[in-house]
Amino acid sequence: MSTDRTERDEHRHEPGTELWWAESWSFDFAAGDGSLGGWARFTLVPNQHHARYEAFLTGPDRQLVAVTDGDIPMPGSGLEIRTEGLWAMHICETAFDHWTIGLEAFAVGLDDPAEMYGRQFGDQVPLGFDLEWEAEQSADDVSRARTAGYQQACKVTGEVLVGSEEIDLDGTGFRDHRWGVAPDWDARWLEVRGRLDGGPWFSAMVIDGDINTARGTLDGRAVPVGHASQSIESPGLLTGAHVRLGGVELGFDPVGGTPLELTDPEGRRTRNARALCRVTAADGRSGHAWVNWNEPQID
Repeated sequence: MSTDRTERDEHRHEPGTELWWAESWSFDFAAGDGSLGGWARFTLVPNQHHARYEAFLTGPDRQLVAVTDGDIPMPGSGLEIRTEGLWAMHICETAFDHWTIGLEAFAVGLDDPAEMYGRQFGDQVPLGFDLEWEAEQSADDVSRARTAGYQQACKVTGEVLVGSEEIDLDGTGFRDHRWGVAPDWDARWLEVRGRLDGGPWFSAMVIDGDINTARGTLDGRAVPVGHASQSIESPGLLTGAHVRLGGVELGFDPVGGTPLELTDPEGRRTRNARALCRVTAADGRSGHAWVNWNEPQID
């Protein structure tokens, strides 16, 4: 797939000098029938000498399964990590066209997703990914004031292992790669990305409710964001969202939540109310998407 970026951009970058400089590779997916979805993210924080890893699996009538480790030793090179109870690899097979990720981990299974904001007390569940992201479109730039990066719509195939289940996946998703001074601990933002069945692919990012600076795409083409809203219930779970992209009205209904709270060394907290959603367009078309609402926490 064509892109204005170079192959070098797919790999690790020379870090900046800022304490909060970070680099992340993120991969999400949704099964074609919406029966399950998940995501994984690997983040390097070189100036704090550690890395982070998160992986989630969710779906309608399915227990949330989560892997979170915020204190992984910095890998010397490459994108592979091994710790007690966690192995993950991320391989660029062909730049801007084909990535493979693998995961073997002991995860926590939670009947109530809100427990991710609490003790995370649940069942120990083996979780494995053997998945491939193959590009469906060219990469879209998602650079902002303090970060550079891009995202890419992909076909996602492979195998998911959870507990005693072996699930063949044939679905869709996005992957992204970002680097710079992050995260935005003090900002509220809404992000959506997914696909209607038969097309189009779509994405949107709205920061602090500012439609004038919002970014939206339909099949890789930049379009205005006419409206964006979300509904949240305590303690911070997404219950719905609505976005208008270039005249296309999209409504989002969560079918599985993957909430995550992040805390920096200074004690600042932010909650990501992220969820796999059924998306319905005003003309009746439907599909699946991931919606993420970030809410800084003020004690």
